[in-house]
Amino acid sequence: MSMKQLYKGPHERAGLIVWAALIVCMGATVPAAYGQTAHFSYAIKTLGGGFRQPWGVALDRDGNVYVADTGNIAVKKVPAGCTSSSCVTTLGGGFYYPFGVAVDGSGNVYVADDSAAVKEIPPGCASSSCVTTVGGSIPFATAIAVDASGNVYAGTNSVYKIPPGCTSSSCVTTLGGGFNTPTGIAVDGSGNIYVADSSNNAVKQIPAGCTSSSCVLTLGGGFNAPSGVAVDGNGNVYVGDSYNNAVKQIPAGCASSSCVTALDGHFNSPSGIALDGSGNLYVAESGNNSVDAIMPRVVLPTTPVGQSSASPAVTFTFGTSGNIAAPVVLTEGATGLDFSDAGTGTCTTNGAAHTYVAGDTCTVQIAFSPKTAGLRRGAVQLKATSGAVIATAYAYGTGTGP
Repeated sequence: MSMKQLYKGPHERAGLIVWAALIVCMGATVPAAYGQTAHFSYAIKTLGGGFRQPWGVALDRDGNVYVADTGNIAVKKVPAGCTSSSCVTTLGGGFYYPFGVAVDGSGNVYVADDSAAVKEIPPGCASSSCVTTVGGSIPFATAIAVDASGNVYAGTNSVYKIPPGCTSSSCVTTLGGGFNTPTGIAVDGSGNIYVADSSNNAVKQIPAGCTSSSCVLTLGGGFNAPSGVAVDGNGNVYVGDSYNNAVKQIPAGCASSSCVTALDGHFNSPSGIALDGSGNLYVAESGNNSVDAIMPRVVLPTTPVGQSSASPAVTFTFGTSGNIAAPVVLTEGATGLDFSDAGTGTCTTNGAAHTYVAGDTCTVQIAFSPKTAGLRRGAVQLKATSGAVIATAYAYGTGTGP
């Protein structure tokens, strides 16, 4: 069978393609849903190079990116800051078709390999001789994640939990149920599992402790062969919506397509998704043979303590019509500190009296007046008049001085 025949689409394997992804992140709940949407414009940077139909992507605590380079039948490491093929290295070996990749806190890399196995690459391993199998035989493994305790989660047509040290099927447990080609898995700090249920065109949550289909929740809607999935500390879920050529956000509490938003960018079959602690997304674009970093934040000029920087504009685009309350500018979750609303942006000056329609934009001008030296983190929240947060832009600035 030729590679062209193998890579037809996300629902085919051996004539059928499957997709996988990882993220280990924190927190998630499912409160009430809401309807009005908007999004912040993101910057995109391409990392590494030399990939061929990459599907899975993962990230370690040092900012190194790991890629299941499926078309090249390889697992690769992209060091932090690497933007060309010259600094990309190959890990392990002996794979059949690696689709998903995950990395734990000790630097062990886990691979969902289509050879009916989940494989582990220890740190420093660059050949097949040091690659081992965990969890016994797991047929057509296509998605993988690992939590902070070292439990590995693998997806085929079920979702399996492999505890640390498990090397046979006798210690593997099955979670949730009702899936059809789950191709991306994420796990948060509370033990909730998120699944890109590709052939069901759905994104689902397996609450901690759930072992049957009766307790599985469906999030968002309107997907077409979703592949990668990631979750942030606020419970927002990010999806590689492959057949729609989009990367989308499901806000915490969103249970329908009406509150799902698409990130800015021209994506081509986005598959794997990962997320770092600064809110940057990493996307494996199989259609572009690339791995991209999406940076959803504004970096303000380095500013001495007690002084103020220029006020850059943060632009929001509305996905649906509606009115907004005054923007809220936060520093580490609190108002009235290092970051503030300069008051001259159109989101502020238009006020709640202006009705926006889909496609409209408005701006918030951020003022940065550091109270202490060092890196400061902030955010701009755009809210509907109901009080629901409809978009968030992250801001970073560094204070200097005593």
